[in-house]
Amino acid sequence: MFEFIIQGLKVVALSDTHGKHRSLSIPSCDVLIHAGDACDFGNKEQLEDFFEWYGTRSARYKIFVSGNHDTNFETANSVLESMIPENVIYLENSLIDIEGVTFASLSVRDKLQCFIENELINVFITHGAPFGIQDENGKGCKNLARQIQLLAPQYALFGHFHKGDKYPLLIEKTVYVNVSL
Repeated sequence: MFEFIIQGLKVVALSDTHGKHRSLSIPSCDVLIHAGDACDFGNKEQLEDFFEWYGTRSARYKIFVSGNHDTNFETANSVLESMIPENVIYLENSLIDIEGVTFASLSVRDKLQCFIENELINVFITHGAPFGIQDENGKGCKNLARQIQLLAPQYALFGHFHKGDKYPLLIEKTVYVNVSL
């Protein structure tokens, strides 16, 4: 779990809870980010329970980005959409401005395509890691690493890789953080 303040907003970010979300103690914050893998391999009951729990967190804004274990999100459907509480922002291949801070996400899947061009991004959220940065010896995405360098967000938050260093890493103008639990 990683906490930081950006333009007066307290942000808490985490990922890879894999159905164990109810055992977590989430600090008070303005923006709560979950960067994917809320469940194990598309487990619908875990996902329903996660969203029930996530929707009741006290953060004013709650952002969710799906991960590779949240396989239900690979095909959008009305059952899935009804699972997400109205007070949870599902962010995929999009961006949102929250009180002057721009949060953006990309799906890190094969053939990553970026929709963002010349946008000022403050917080960039993906489930997968950029290549060579807290990605368990080079298992991250090279296209994502290039995209982050081009966009130069203040923060690049990701999960997926459970082992290794998870301390904030400043490279040029971007703080990279693996927020997996």
